[in-house]
Amino acid sequence: MLRLKFDPRLDFQIDSISSVLDLFKGQTKKPFDYTFQIISNLLDLPQRRIFENLQEIQKKNGLPLSNADDLKEPYNFTVEMETGTGKTYVYLRTILELNQKYGWTKFIIVVPSVAIKEGVLKTLDITKEHFKQLSENLPYTYFPYKSDNLVMVRMFGQDTNLQIMVITRDAFNKDINIIHNVHDKMGDKPIEIIKKTKPIVILDEPQKMGGGATLWGLSELSPLFVLRYSATHRDIYNLVYKLTPYDAYNLGLVKKIEVLSITEEGDASSKKIILDRIESTSGGLRAKVKVFANTKDGIKFKMITIKHGDDLANKTDNSYYEGFITSEINKGAGYLSFSNGVKIYEGKSSIDEDEIIRFMVRETVREHLDKKRQLNHKGFKVLSLFFLNRVDDYLLEDGIVRRMFEKEFNKLIKNGFKEFSNLDVQKVHSGYFSKMKRDKSIEEDEKAFDLIMKDKERLLSLEEPVEFIFSHSALREGWDNPNVFNICTLAYSSSEIKKRQEIGRGLRLPVNQDGDRIQDRDINLLTVITNESYREYLERLQIEYREEAGEEAPPVEDKRERIKVKIKNDVVQGGLFKNLWNRVSPKAKYIVNLDDGKFIEQCIKEIQKIEIKEPEISIKKVRVDKIGNYN
Repeated sequence: MLRLKFDPRLDFQIDSISSVLDLFKGQTKKPFDYTFQIISNLLDLPQRRIFENLQEIQKKNGLPLSNADDLKEPYNFTVEMETGTGKTYVYLRTILELNQKYGWTKFIIVVPSVAIKEGVLKTLDITKEHFKQLSENLPYTYFPYKSDNLVMVRMFGQDTNLQIMVITRDAFNKDINIIHNVHDKMGDKPIEIIKKTKPIVILDEPQKMGGGATLWGLSELSPLFVLRYSATHRDIYNLVYKLTPYDAYNLGLVKKIEVLSITEEGDASSKKIILDRIESTSGGLRAKVKVFANTKDGIKFKMITIKHGDDLANKTDNSYYEGFITSEINKGAGYLSFSNGVKIYEGKSSIDEDEIIRFMVRETVREHLDKKRQLNHKGFKVLSLFFLNRVDDYLLEDGIVRRMFEKEFNKLIKNGFKEFSNLDVQKVHSGYFSKMKRDKSIEEDEKAFDLIMKDKERLLSLEEPVEFIFSHSALREGWDNPNVFNICTLAYSSSEIKKRQEIGRGLRLPVNQDGDRIQDRDINLLTVITNESYREYLERLQIEYREEAGEEAPPVEDKRERIKVKIKNDVVQGGLFKNLWNRVSPKAKYIVNLDDGKFIEQCIKEIQKIEIKEPEISIKKVRVDKIGNYN
């Protein structure tokens, strides 16, 4: 069975761990203090000494220095590490070393979602043997908090060995939660037992837990101090270590990125607008449209009202809609027209979404099979991840994406990838959603959940047939797999999904069948399939890097630039060319010179047959080579 291996000698991880341990330099191990049979963490190092340690660490790591006023009880310290560099491993190993060095035994890991909780528990499972070797068989217990198993809370309070509780914020951020109520068997509120332990709290993705209710719940835990871990902190409290995207990317700690762009070329209607309805008002006709608008919370797909003469780019504060000026609102015929010729009918979209999605699915499968051909024989399992616009597009047996995927998969197997003809299309894909709605047995739902969320090693095995994973939002945070080589988001370019969040699911370095991570930059490549131009994609990625990391987005090169060729008639007539043409013609686009008269005549005949205009799809792939510093 495949087992993941961990390298304990990575300098950046050791530096992060040491930065936290050194905060408490001068603290000594204390004998256990039994307070009402509860064992609690003790910290008697003066605040002044902790502040001195903090500034010493910040100077060493080249970070902004905290002020004395920044250090308030309960102490909060921040560690920033790029996605895919082992953040969870680092804070788990930090827990063990804090126990060994200072004797603290009570730790609570707080997470914002079930997906992240399962990821943490899985990491605890697969690192158990590794940590035992590092810590000379240090005994420790870890468990998820469950309101129907409160005996574990009692054990957490009374056990003298290291205890690690994993809990979601929703389990304790309301006073009606079971954790805040008295239980006869315990003789107290579970929260009161936890309070007495003075736990050290680890916040995983704290930027997702900044609401008033969660802050109240955290205060109820009465932590000794709080360690905050994320790649994208919203608020920084006493930063002690920072591994930037620039460092991670250029040191080869994460995969390189390339963008495969699929758009309707040269067509203004490729900008998504949905006409919901037309209304008559005292001021004239108004159209209710759903568009991508720039709000204080970022780009949101929302409903706005427009009238004749409105400039959609101004109304949405989004240059995505440049050239869209309302020219006609026709209530009788039920349509809206813009100055660039785009016309939309009520209840309809400005774009042929199904055709774009079909191309995206097809190109993702093609990328997957290409990489499978290159990497399977080297011992790498290739995984591809789809994010859906609508759950039922996959969950339903006749869901449009499910049908498209199976059709395109079978077509590609027959045309170009016959060596994989033994694959069963029904077995190569699976899905996980926060709410499984399909009318299937619970056993099958649990099987998908266990494979995707819990059994990472089996999913990485070449013996496991599942290679394509479909999800809606449940896997957009807290889940990743090192062998995700392709990510396809079947939603439109200005969607609310953060680009860094999107690529984060596949940044981790891949592993082979021996469980070893591979440091080969030719293999370590993540392809993102998107429905926007690579220029638009990178502009948005650049904004996110600047806002969240203070760095430039990666420069790219276009791998599918068009080139001009001249016809050599003697070559074209030969059998060698015909053989070559049969191979390359399905994969390229061409611009050719024709006899105008004959061309026009033929076009007239063909146009008379046309009922529905087919979109012209542009497919471009670009690669991110490096990230530059942003000053």
